[in-house]
Amino acid sequence: MTEAAGSERFKTIQDLMHELVALWQRVNDLEESDRELRRALEALQASETRLRSIIGTLPLRLFVKDVGLNYLLCNEAYSLDWDMRAGDLAGKSDRDLFAAETADKLAEIELEVIRSGRTEIAEEDRLVAGREVTFLAIRKPVVDGEGNTLGILGLLQDITEDKRQKAAHERRIHELEGALSERVGQVESLRNELEKTLEEHRRKEEEFSRVRAEMEGELQIRREEIHRLRNELQKEMYERGQAIEALKKSVAHSQELLESVQKFAEQR
Repeated sequence: MTEAAGSERFKTIQDLMHELVALWQRVNDLEESDRELRRALEALQASETRLRSIIGTLPLRLFVKDVGLNYLLCNEAYSLDWDMRAGDLAGKSDRDLFAAETADKLAEIELEVIRSGRTEIAEEDRLVAGREVTFLAIRKPVVDGEGNTLGILGLLQDITEDKRQKAAHERRIHELEGALSERVGQVESLRNELEKTLEEHRRKEEEFSRVRAEMEGELQIRREEIHRLRNELQKEMYERGQAIEALKKSVAHSQELLESVQKFAEQR
C-alpha cells in the first residue's frame, strides 16, 4: 500500500468518524426533543384533564363548535339536556338537537358572531325536560394567536328563577305603585277637602269679624248714646233738684206768709 493510498483511507475513516459523531449527536438531540415533546404532551394532557374537570363542574352550560357549527366538546350540564354524555355531542350540529326553524335561527346568530368577531349576549327560551327554561346565552368567537377564527364558544346560564323573581318583583312594584297612587289620590282628596274647610272657616271668620266689627261699632254708638242720655238725665235731675229746692223755698216762704197772715188775723 502506497503512502497516498493510506492517507486517503485515513481521511475516509476520519470522515466516517465525524459523520458517526454527528449522527450520534443528532440521535441525542432527537431523543431530547422526543423527551421534551413527551413532557409537553403530558403537560398538555394534564392541562386538558384539569380543563375538562373544571368545565365539567361549572354550573353553566358550555359548548365549543368549529367554524362549521359542529360541536367539538361540551360539559355534562349541557349534554344532560339531551340525555347524552358530554362526548356524545362531538360532531353533531344543532339540526340534530333542535327543530329546523330553531336550528336555522341559532346558526344565523352564531355565523354572525364568527363573521363579526363580536360577542353576542341574548336571552333564549328552551324546553328542557318538558320545562320552559330561560337562558342568558353568551357566544364569542374562538381565535388563535394569529387572529384566525377557529370556532365559537357558548355559555348558557339558567336565569329562569331570576326572571321569575324579577317578574314577581315588577308585579309587586306595580301593585305598590298602584296602592301608592291610590293613597296619593286619597291624600289629595283630603287635602282638597281640608282646603275647602279652611276656606270656609276663613270665610266664616271674616264674616264673624265683620259682624263683630259692626256690633262693636253699634255698641260704641249705644255707649255714646247711653253716656249722652246719662249726662242729660243727670242734668235734668240736677235741674229738677234745683227746682224742687226752689219749690221747697217757695213753699217755706209761702208757709211763713201764711203764718204771718194768720197771726195778723188773730190780732185783728
